[in-house]
Amino acid sequence: MATEYARGRRQGKIAGEAGPVTLASHPDVRRMLDEAEAIAIAGRALCHVALVELELQEAPELVDFLTPVCKFACTEGGVAAANLAIQVLGGYGYLREYRVEQILRDARIAAIYEGTSGIHALTLATRLLRHNGGSAADAFARFVHSSGADFELSVWQEARGHMLAATDPAPAADAFMRLTVETAYAAIWRRLSAVADHAPAPARLRALAARQAMFGPSSLRHKAEIVSIILRMDEPSPGAAHLHEPAHMKEKEWS
Repeated sequence: MATEYARGRRQGKIAGEAGPVTLASHPDVRRMLDEAEAIAIAGRALCHVALVELELQEAPELVDFLTPVCKFACTEGGVAAANLAIQVLGGYGYLREYRVEQILRDARIAAIYEGTSGIHALTLATRLLRHNGGSAADAFARFVHSSGADFELSVWQEARGHMLAATDPAPAADAFMRLTVETAYAAIWRRLSAVADHAPAPARLRALAARQAMFGPSSLRHKAEIVSIILRMDEPSPGAAHLHEPAHMKEKEWS
């Protein structure tokens, strides 16, 4: 809907063009359309991998790991994509006749039922990283490695180590899940790029894959740093114990 609207609606000017141009001609609108389409393609592909592995029954640990990752990635991604679509349509995005506002409401509830996004993130950060010696996480690491995303895997593995070393990894659960989704998508885009010739629109798929390759590494490092910062914040510092002492104890010391 947003793509078709942006191709037909003329508004504003850009350098080198006479008269109003289509919304899709504006760089910022193209950015939003690219991002929304990339979210949809990567999410569907990741779910496809999980479903194929479920049917094959050859890598149950990978299925266990990908299940909450897929739920989180696609529900949160659906909200983000719908929000971008409303932005592309502008005020029309709020009108019922375009149905984009309905898509946003439908996507938003998906992040709540069948386990909230927070519950799935907590499952990943606690049980799946530790259960059976971390076999599910190891299966995910093999999947990423087999896709050729070794840099992304190294960043994820370092953050995984921080999560395992933390006394309580729960505060960083959401951040770690987002890092995991980014890592999974990096693997997915490498696989999609490798088979782009078989896609209905090979050039378009390659362009989106190139976009991921360009922005992905810095985004991944940023997410990994957030995990590290949250875990450091949650650790009590040597001089911070007095902050938790009752007020009357401090008054006694001062008197």
